[in-house]
Amino acid sequence: MNKQVLVVIPTLGERLEMLVNCLESVFSQNYPVKVVVIFPEKKSKTMASLKINYPEVTLEPRNLNMIDSVNFVLQNYSYYKYFTWISDDDLLANDSLS
Repeated sequence: MNKQVLVVIPTLGERLEMLVNCLESVFSQNYPVKVVVIFPEKKSKTMASLKINYPEVTLEPRNLNMIDSVNFVLQNYSYYKYFTWISDDDLLANDSLS
């Protein structure tokens, strides 16, 4: 199955533990997705630690507000058929992506 679903997670990079829980909920879906986390550039070092446990996550350091962050990712990953965005402190319900 191709990755047709793009999951955008805008974050300020302040709540790493919550973001990890969010990522766990996304990857527990057993559905192929592309996950892009977008955050302020000043948090690049903190966010780079995510790559250790989540190498498949794409990190986008950008100094944008939340709406512009989501729009930036949607414009740059427009080849996905579906998208959703989820806050870094939210969790996806089981089977919500399928």
